[in-house]
Formats: sequence, structure tokens, C-alpha cells
Amino acid sequence: MPSLITNIQNKGYVEKLKKTYSLISQTTQLVSEDLGVEPKFWAYSVHTDGDENDTLNRNILYAYKKHLNVVNEFTTSYNEYQDVNRSIPYRYLNGDANPSAFYTGSALFHTAYVYELADGSTIGLVFSNNKRGGVLWTLIEKKINQAFIVDVNGIAKPNQIGRDIFWFVLNQSGQVVPYNIDDISDCTKDGTGYSCAARIIQEGQMNY
Repeated sequence: MPSLITNIQNKGYVEKLKKTYSLISQTTQLVSEDLGVEPKFWAYSVHTDGDENDTLNRNILYAYKKHLNVVNEFTTSYNEYQDVNRSIPYRYLNGDANPSAFYTGSALFHTAYVYELADGSTIGLVFSNNKRGGVLWTLIEKKINQAFIVDVNGIAKPNQIGRDIFWFVLNQSGQVVPYNIDDISDCTKDGTGYSCAARIIQEGQMNY
């Protein structure tokens, strides 16, 4: 019985993941039309531009909001969502506690501007180069300007990377793709789970 329940839950996470992946991809296309520029040519704020508000990044952030059914937002600072939900025990796929995001040593949503949607999911937009949050070398080295942290059921459990929390990126071609799509080696029961969105999209199920 416990195994059956787990399988049902996993199928639910997979369906929600696919739904959110489609939503982000479609919304990115709409934002592109709004801005009149293909995603691969979008202008982003940079760490040295002197704009304390990261205006270029926020233009993109608010363009996404226009097309999402947002019920709550945490866009004042990169720490806002994390501070409000500090009591949530986030975990890696292997069970280890307190996973970091794209910034070494930071809390999971530390580098994200977060939207909570009406369907219960949470989407955090992350910009790799910015004035307020600094430079996220993990993304820049992969030539990624923008990423998404997705929690398919929001603050509800298990709050675990690879189960209900996944990563996507906007690649150089302007497409939304799973993070680390070319290397899914950490998506195992002993791994961190960062590439699990890629594994699920490739295999069509959560079989780990």
C-alpha cells in the first residue's frame, strides 16, 4: 500500500511538472511578443550597471506576471519569499536538509523573485547577472541569463528537489528547457536532484 501511494503521488508530481513546464514555455513566448524581441536578444541588468532596482530584469519579471494567474508575489527583494517561509524544511533528493539554489551557501529561493499561482504552484524567476543579488557564476558559466525554480505544489510537502521542486532555464536559443538537460547524473536517490526535470521530460515518468 505505501508503494502504491508513492507511485500515485509521483504521477501527480509529474503531471504538475509537465503542466508548469508548458505554462512557462507558453508564457515566455507571450512575453517575447510583448517585448517585441526574441528571448535570446532580451536585455538584462548587469552587476556593474549602477541600477539598484535592476530595471531591465524587472521589466521581464513584470511581463511574466501579466500572463500568469498570480495570487501572491514576493518581488521586493531576492530574500523575501525565503524569509516568509523560513520554517519550511527543504531537502535534496537524497534527503539531506537545507539545499542551496544557484548561489553557493544560499537558501533555496534566496536568488529568486517569486510568484505564487492560483493552481497552488510557485515559480521563482532567477536572473544570473544583477545588481541586487550579484553574479550567479553557476549560471553564467553555462551561458544562462535566466532560470526558473518551480515548486509544483507550493509550500505543501514534500518540498524536496526532484519530487515537487524542479529547475528550468531559458537557453541561448530562447527556449525554456530543463536545467542540466545534458547531464542527469544527480537525479538519483543518492543525488541532489537538480537535473530531475530533465530526466522526467526525457523518460516521461518519475522512475527513481
